Amino acid sequence: MAYYRKCPSCGANLDPGESCWCQEEETDSGYIGIGPEMGIFVRKEDAYSHALGSGVDIPEEIKESPKEVEEWYYSGNFVKVG
Repeated sequence: MAYYRKCPSCGANLDPGESCWCQEEETDSGYIGIGPEMGIFVRKEDAYSHALGSGVDIPEEIKESPKEVEEWYYSGNFVKVG
């Protein structure tokens, strides 16, 4: 018998009665890390530089496009908020 439930938005494991941080209202828009990125919040205006400085090999064909880098980098272990 499971003693936790999953958040329907981000999939985080929650204790009974616990509300998920991804549902809390943020004053800033950006990305909240999940899984191995848990606890990281990246403001929208810092997202491009954070992705480039992360050490992850970003495909050359999208490196010059902040929008494409954001879509690619934050599509995995992050949930968009705000």
